[in-house]
Amino acid sequence: MNADKKSLKTKNFAWVLGIFWTLIISASLFWNVFQVKNEILETARIQARVAYEKDVIYRRWNTNHHGVYVPVTEKTRPNPYLADTPERDIKMLSGKWLTLINPAYMSRQAYELEKEVSILRGHLTSLNPIRAENK
Repeated sequence: MNADKKSLKTKNFAWVLGIFWTLIISASLFWNVFQVKNEILETARIQARVAYEKDVIYRRWNTNHHGVYVPVTEKTRPNPYLADTPERDIKMLSGKWLTLINPAYMSRQAYELEKEVSILRGHLTSLNPIRAENK
């Protein structure tokens, strides 16, 4: 009978040890999954912040130059929201037409280009949008 008690104690100890070990491994797994998820989210935040700051710098550059002139093409039509701007469209000596691109129009075109090559999507809209598509 004494051997049976030792055997029973050994089995109980083995079960308790197994359960304890399983709990430790499970806790470690959940902690690691939690940490990896947080790292992924932080990496995404950093990438979003960098993309946003880059966009702001390009807009500031355009603003500091009071817009830039680009050739009129099928994809780059004169901006109707700048219709009252003097010299919005200018004709070069060669006969080629250039149109003024303001920061908002430039950003919109850049975001459209980005859609063609990336899964990233950008869009800037004022709290008081002028363009109907931004409402």
